[in-house]
Amino acid sequence: MFKQFLLLFCTQFLISAAAFAQIIKVPDGFEGPIFFDISGQNLKNQIGANIYRIYRSVGVEEVNPSNALGSNNQTVALDKIVEKINYYYFEDHYLTGELEFQGHMMIARMHEERGVNLYALKVHLKGECRWFNKNGKMSQIGVFNGEDWYGSQKFFNDEGKLLNEKPGKGLGQYLYNFERGLLRRKGFKYQENVLSDILPAPSVVNKEDKIASVKDTAQSKPIDIQAKIASMPHFPIKNYRPYEGVYQGITKNITLNKQAETSVSLSEIDAKNGAATLEIQWVGGFTGYAKVTGSIQDNVIFAQGDMYLKGEKVAALTLVTFLQKENNKIEGFFNAKPIKPGEKVQSYSYVLNK
Repeated sequence: MFKQFLLLFCTQFLISAAAFAQIIKVPDGFEGPIFFDISGQNLKNQIGANIYRIYRSVGVEEVNPSNALGSNNQTVALDKIVEKINYYYFEDHYLTGELEFQGHMMIARMHEERGVNLYALKVHLKGECRWFNKNGKMSQIGVFNGEDWYGSQKFFNDEGKLLNEKPGKGLGQYLYNFERGLLRRKGFKYQENVLSDILPAPSVVNKEDKIASVKDTAQSKPIDIQAKIASMPHFPIKNYRPYEGVYQGITKNITLNKQAETSVSLSEIDAKNGAATLEIQWVGGFTGYAKVTGSIQDNVIFAQGDMYLKGEKVAALTLVTFLQKENNKIEGFFNAKPIKPGEKVQSYSYVLNK
C-alpha cells in the first residue's frame, strides 16, 4: 500500500512540475536552450534551472601555420594540423524569458580543455557584453576579452541610472575591426542611456512570456548590422585610390518604405591608419546630409556620424559600406537613431555607382 501511495505521489509531483514548467521557444536561427542552476551548474532540463542560454554560430577561424621547423631544423608542412576557433553570439535568459545577458564568446581547444564552452555558464567573452536586470534595464556593460576588460566598465541601478565606472585597459589596446564574424572597433565610446550597435537587437519577450521569433520582430527593430556584415563578401584591397570619388544611386528607408536620390563622396581613405570619410546627401522621399568617419579594413568601412536636415542634427548614424570588386560600385546599410526622444531607430540601405 505504501509503495502504491509513494508511486502515486511521485507521479502527481512530476505531472505538477511539468504543468508549471515554463514554455520556452527558441527563435529562428538560434540553438538551445541550455539550462543552468543558480550556482552555474549545467542541467539536463529546466527543473531547478535559473537561467537558460540560446546561441548561434557567427564564425570559425582555422589556425593552420603554413610551415614550421621539424627535426634537424627541416621545414615541414603542417597542412594536417588545423585548430578551429569557434565564435558564438549568445544570450542568457531568466527562466521566465527576460534577457539576463548578451554578448559573444570564443571557444578554442584550450578553452575546451578547461571546460569553458557553451555548456559552462562562465565562458571566454569576446567584445562588448551587456548584463540586464529582470525589469529589462541594463545593469552592466563593458568590452571583454576573456577576463580582461577594456575601457570603462559601467554599472547601473535597477532604474538604469549610472552608478559607477570601473576603468580597464586602454581601448587602444583592444583593436576593433572586423574579425571572423565579430564586429570590433577602435576608439569605442558609450553614450549615456544609448545602446550601441555592435550587438544585434536581442530576442524579445512577448505578452505571453514566450520568446518571439526573429521573423516576428524583424520589422520592429534596427538592421542586425553584425549579421549583415557576416553575410557580405570580404576581400583584401592593396590600392584604395581607384575607390575614391563620388557615387550616386538610391537609398531606401526600410522602416518607412521611402527612397531618395543619393550622392556619396568617398574620400580621405588612409590605408596606413585604417581610416575613411564619407559625405552623404539625400534628396527626394527624404532629405538630409551626413558626414561620417570611421575605420576601413579590406573592403569594409565601419563609420559613425550625424544626419542633418537644414543645418539641424536629426539623427545619429551607424553605417557600414562595402567596396565592390568592380571599383565603381559600393553597397551599404545603416541605422539612424533620431535625436527626438521616443522615436524609433530607422534602417536604411543603398547600392550606388560612380
